[in-house]
Amino acid sequence: MGDPAGIGPELVVRALAARPGLNVRVFGDADILTATARGIGLPAPDAACVQPVPPGGSGGIVAGRPTLASARAQLDYLQAATDAALAGEISALCTAPISKEWIA
Repeated sequence: MGDPAGIGPELVVRALAARPGLNVRVFGDADILTATARGIGLPAPDAACVQPVPPGGSGGIVAGRPTLASARAQLDYLQAATDAALAGEISALCTAPISKEWIA
């Protein structure tokens, strides 16, 4: 999902809306994706394609306001996706934009 406080959630929502039924797994926060979809007037991604990382709410992450929490979240999403790729659970990995500045 990339940086949950950045453009990543919107790009993911728009990409999935443009290609319904695409066999993908999004590692991230379903609440953020749903709120983003609602905000731009598109359907929320199918819950079956969202792998919650970590499970639970958005933890106060706000679009356009990166924090240490959003930095940690994007690293957690990337780690979970990498683990899935190494385990053979997924065949490819592509990230939405991340904030290297906040990760550092």
